[in-house]
Amino acid sequence: MPKLIVTEKGSEKRQTFEFSHEGVSIGRSDENGLKLPSSAVSRKHADIVVTGTDCFLVDLGSGNGTYLNGVKVGANQKNILRHGDIIAIENFNLNFNMIDEMLASSFNEITDSDIIEVKLLKKVLKAIDKERIPSIEVLNGNFVGKKFFFAEDVDEMSIGRDENADFQVEEYVISRNHVRITRTDNGFVIKDLESKNGTYVNNHRIVNSELHDGDRIALGTIVFIFRDPNEVKMEEISVRAKKAPRSKARTRPRELIEESEESLRLEDYTGGSSGMEEFEAVPDTTSDDCYPIPQGRKERIKLSGFEMGLIGIGIVIFIFAVISFVNLIK
Repeated sequence: MPKLIVTEKGSEKRQTFEFSHEGVSIGRSDENGLKLPSSAVSRKHADIVVTGTDCFLVDLGSGNGTYLNGVKVGANQKNILRHGDIIAIENFNLNFNMIDEMLASSFNEITDSDIIEVKLLKKVLKAIDKERIPSIEVLNGNFVGKKFFFAEDVDEMSIGRDENADFQVEEYVISRNHVRITRTDNGFVIKDLESKNGTYVNNHRIVNSELHDGDRIALGTIVFIFRDPNEVKMEEISVRAKKAPRSKARTRPRELIEESEESLRLEDYTGGSSGMEEFEAVPDTTSDDCYPIPQGRKERIKLSGFEMGLIGIGIVIFIFAVISFVNLIK
C-alpha cells in the first residue's frame, strides 16, 4: 500500500501512515484518517485521492495552503503524486512512498534475483528519464527533504531565511538573502549574496560558481544537494543494465523483495537522501546499479605574480644561507 512518512520540523520522530485504495483525508480534526495536531492546520486540510494506480493530492481550500515539492498547489485541484514527493503542510512534511508497489510490479512471475535487479534498474531509469526537471533539496536540519524544482519558466531563484525568498529555509545560520541560482545557456550558476556564513560548493567557498548534477551546497551548516537529470548519461547506465549477470540461484519471492528493498533504495536514484555529514562528491565504485554521482572536479592551484616573486626570493635566501653555512664550516 502507498505510505506517507510524516515528520515534524524540529522533531526526529517519524510516523509511517499506510492508506488503501480509498485514499486518505488530512487535517486537524479527529475525523480525518491522518490527523496533524496543529492549530495552523485546517480542520479538513487536504485529501489524497486514489484513481486506479495513481494517487492525487487535493487541497480543500485550506487557510494556510498545501505545498508539493516546495510549490503551493491550487485549491480543489488534483495534483498527481510520484514516489519521493514531499507534501508540506505547515510544520509537517509528508514523504509520499510507493516502494512496495514499485518492487511488487517489477517482480511479476520471475524469481531470478539478478533479472529482477535489472528490471528494477530499468524501471528507475524510465522514471529518471521522465523526470527531467532540475531540483535542489535540503539534506539536514529542520527542513530536511524540502525541495525546489526548477520548472521551465524559472530562470532565477533565491534561497534565504526571508519569507520573500523563492526557497525559504528558516535556519539561523542562513542569511535572510543568502544565495541566488540562475539558469544560463550552459546550465546553472550560483552566486553568494554577501552572506554572513558564506557559501560552499563541494567544500570550497565560492562567490560565483557553476552547478552540476550531484554538487553539494553548504549554507552555514545546512547542506543542499543539486540535481540536474539532464547531465546524467543514461546510455552508460543502460549498457550496465544490459550487461548485468544472471545467476542460477533462486530466492523465495518475499525474501527477494525484502533484499531488493534493502539493497536498491530508490531514493538513491531519485536524489532523495537523509542528512549527510560529509558532502564531498565521492564516486561509489562498490556497485554498478546506483545513481551516478559525478566525480569531484580537480582544481589547479593558481599563483599570482606577487606570490611567485615571494617564492623566488625565498629560494635565493635559502641558497645564500647554505653557502654561508658551508663557508663558516671551512
